[in-house]
Amino acid sequence: MEETSEELPNFYIDINLLGLDPTSNKNKTERNSLGTKKGSDLLFLALFVTYQILPSTRALPIDCQKNTAVCLEEIMKEVTQVRFEVKILTENKTLSKPKNCVELYHSGQRISGIYTIDPDDSGAFNVYCDQTTSGGGWTVFQKRMDGSVDFNRTWNDYKHGFGNLVGEFWLGLDKINRLTQNITKNMLRIDLG
Repeated sequence: MEETSEELPNFYIDINLLGLDPTSNKNKTERNSLGTKKGSDLLFLALFVTYQILPSTRALPIDCQKNTAVCLEEIMKEVTQVRFEVKILTENKTLSKPKNCVELYHSGQRISGIYTIDPDDSGAFNVYCDQTTSGGGWTVFQKRMDGSVDFNRTWNDYKHGFGNLVGEFWLGLDKINRLTQNITKNMLRIDLG
């Protein structure tokens, strides 16, 4: 019983971050045009989907005491993602993954970071989306910054990818192939520096 009382305040805070009030009777009894409940039932479903089905976008745990700014940015990304999923649920759309970072950008995801995409409905994977450079919507498939990751690798490493999406990485030839096998015109941007 003591565990529940410790978890409840965190759950309540998460709900409030979504802009919903779990104590409101309006949320519990209001029904949509189909006659199904909105509010608490929808919120439960959204939180269930978010915490149980969606893969984690964090590559490594963040020490919030030492990296407050980074931690806050990660929390805001997660809140933005949860709001996005709640919006999809409230519009009675199916939960399908975006095909690329451009779709994410057009859906309101304007913060650069790690997102989950499924370009060809063959299975989702995480990518780093640059949502600020030249209008946003760029799927980053290679990042080199400080030489901390050795790029002298085997063919298998280049085929499947290596590194860390929040640092230096190579996305992988298999994933890049999936990104380019669509009817949408793709553009390549190379930033050297």
